Amino acid sequence: GEEDVSIPEVDRFEIRKQLDLHHIPHEIHVFAKADHGFFCNQRKTYRAEAAETAWKKSLHWMKALLRKN
Repeated sequence: GEEDVSIPEVDRFEIRKQLDLHHIPHEIHVFAKADHGFFCNQRKTYRAEAAETAWKKSLHWMKALLRKN
């Protein structure tokens, strides 16, 4: 989530950089107005719309990756 202070933007940039450097397939999405734990419906930080979008993107990415292998 964009509001997750535990993973600053500079760290997200470095993660992307390292994944690219090592040719590791990845997608990184940052969800606006979402904090840490936005996917967990047991938390105050749960954001249903972001969680639904994240779930769809995750499934799509995993299916595409599995088709390659």
